[in-house]
Amino acid sequence: MIPVIFFMVWSLIFVVMTLLRLPSTPVVASAGVAVWVALRIVLAYFGQAPLVAAEDRTTLLDALVRLWPYAVAVLAETALAAGFCGYMAAGVRPNAYYRRRLPTA
Repeated sequence: MIPVIFFMVWSLIFVVMTLLRLPSTPVVASAGVAVWVALRIVLAYFGQAPLVAAEDRTTLLDALVRLWPYAVAVLAETALAAGFCGYMAAGVRPNAYYRRRLPTA
């Protein structure tokens, strides 16, 4: 639940900052996405491994292998986060919009 609540709060902040066209929005949004991915990696993937290992009476490495669908999901989220952060940092439209050089309509 922690990553989901974090993402909901981040989304609300991102929408408000975008509506206000604050110049710091790309940096804050990118930091939020990076924290989101870190939370997902730590809590959803590595956080479950000890529980799975204890339940199956196996090693931590075996549990991580067994949780490979979570690893694939985390890798996909990491790729999406990298794309988002890159677009917000170097994209022409975000930089023009948040610096008030692009019309709102």
